[in-house]
Order: sequence, then C-alpha cells, then structure tokens
Amino acid sequence: MIIYKGTVDSFSRDVDTNAIHEIMRDSLLARLNWKAKHSEQMAWKNSLVAMDQVLTKGSKIPGDAGVAIECFIPQSSKRMDFLISGKDENKMENLFIVELKQWEYAEKTMKDGVVKTRFGGNIVETTHPSYQVWSYFSLLRSFNEYAYSSDLFIQPCAYLHN
Repeated sequence: MIIYKGTVDSFSRDVDTNAIHEIMRDSLLARLNWKAKHSEQMAWKNSLVAMDQVLTKGSKIPGDAGVAIECFIPQSSKRMDFLISGKDENKMENLFIVELKQWEYAEKTMKDGVVKTRFGGNIVETTHPSYQVWSYFSLLRSFNEYAYSSDLFIQPCAYLHN
C-alpha cells in the first residue's frame, strides 16, 4: 500500500501549494481508516518540503520520475518514507529508498545499528536511520520477486535534513 504516488513534478506542485500533508492525511484516512496525528502531519510537511528542495533545486532528477510516500511493506509494520523511481541515462531501472528524519543530532553508541537522539524531550536509543533503510532494502530484495530477479538498482539512503 502506498499513501501518495505521483511524479517529481506533481509532488513539487503539492508541496508548493502547501497541500502535501493534507493529501497524505486524507489518503491515509481513505485507504486505511487511520487518522494521522497532528505531529505526523507536521513531520510530513517539514520533511517533504526538504525533499522537494533536494529534488527540484539543482537536481538532475527528471520531473517525470516516480515518487511514492509512505509505502507499507506487506506482512510487516514497516513503512518506507520516500521512494524515487525511474530510468537512468542507460535506460536502467532505479529505485531510491529514502528514510527521512527531522533529528537535530544523533550520538554514537557502542551498539551495532543503534544511535541516541532526542525524542519527546528525552535522549533515547533508537535504530540508526541507515540501518533502518537498509532493512527495508533487504526486505524488498528478499521478498519481492521483481526486486530479487530483475536488474533493478535499489539504493537505500537516509536524509537527516535538520
């Protein structure tokens, strides 16, 4: 299940009109009967404005490249934040999985794949964003026939825009 699907151009228009978080909210409600909390809507608004800047300001990503937001991974409770899809100059299929974080900082820990950051006024241990997005990549490669058997190039990355 994908909550938002469009192109770079349509995504940018939805961000520019300040409607992206409302579109996401309404789609989540219509598809899953799930009411997004105000904090989740504000996270979408802030992070998606940052992604729009990356995609449209000096980027070589074409306007007809695909954009998908909040892509649920079947048989799990995991959601991929942001996906960009399209073909490169050699006509090879590409998929970029982006984990978005509004963190202002993260501290290293001695634990593999774990960092410390601030949530709700407290410093807590949580999954490293790069490990988180790598786990999504691994799930796709392992359990999606097309991702497993095709020449699709999948690149996971994290974007901590604050």
